[in-house]
Amino acid sequence: MNTHKRQQPGARYTPLLTRARATEQAALRALSEAQQRFCQEKNKLAQLRNYPNESTQSAQAHSASTLINRNAFLSRLRQAIQLQEDQLGKAEQMIKKARNHWVNAHNDTQRYEQLIANEASRARRHAARLEQKELDEIASRTHFHMPHRV
Repeated sequence: MNTHKRQQPGARYTPLLTRARATEQAALRALSEAQQRFCQEKNKLAQLRNYPNESTQSAQAHSASTLINRNAFLSRLRQAIQLQEDQLGKAEQMIKKARNHWVNAHNDTQRYEQLIANEASRARRHAARLEQKELDEIASRTHFHMPHRV
């Protein structure tokens, strides 16, 4: 005689599903943070690119030393723009990596949900077969014990 409690169908996968959902949520947060960082880096780059336009309108200097200083400043600004473009590229790569991680985590969650649903469906089919078997046995016994009319 079987004395242990019968688990709900798919119950053994519930801890795995819980963990998969937590992983998916963490991956979604990481993706959101990566997107925010990308937007920040993009804004910084836009500010750096716009800076020469703003500074040339505000300062029109014609002395040699001022022009030399300005050229040195513009050279450093171009370097800063290049570095910021690199940062933006890295931020974009982080978004791709975070998106891939989230997609994989989401797929894992869906697989566990499907596994649990399949097991529940199997359990329902099994219960229906057992019920049908009982009904068939009852019908057979009833038919067997009925007097036959000739």
